Amino acid sequence: MTYAVHGTGRDRATAGAGPADGWSRAAGRRVRRVRADRGSGTLWAIALMTVIWAAAVLAMTVGGVRAARHRAHAAADLAALAAASHAAAGSGADRACGRASEIAAGSGGRLSACVLRGPVADVAVTVTIRIPVSSRPLRLVVRSRAGPAGPGGVTSSPDSRCTECQ
Repeated sequence: MTYAVHGTGRDRATAGAGPADGWSRAAGRRVRRVRADRGSGTLWAIALMTVIWAAAVLAMTVGGVRAARHRAHAAADLAALAAASHAAAGSGADRACGRASEIAAGSGGRLSACVLRGPVADVAVTVTIRIPVSSRPLRLVVRSRAGPAGPGGVTSSPDSRCTECQ
């Protein structure tokens, strides 16, 4: 806190002036307290609110992207199962991929690729979301494979296993 000296404080008109009006006595002189840090608490509060707001927006964005990713995985898995079941039943590739497209659309995605190799269906589903921190939409592309297990069907080799999924 800084002080500004003003007069001697011996005037009758100002003899009763005290801390209530911003003036105080120090060593027989009237001294007025000058507050240079006035309003800094408001700036700190605004800065803290800004940090909290930014953290909340970031948390909601991350949660929304994770939810969309899970929705895309579910849509791709369901679409692959639908295509594989129609292929195993003897339907044509067009009908199997058409059903996979309906399932993907019903799950909030769009079928972007559908390939049938015998009873095995490989599909790719795209989900587009908007996030608040970017003006461009975010595209999530998820691939899934379904079909009978074992020889001639879907095999799980160590090379094709997803190591980043879990």
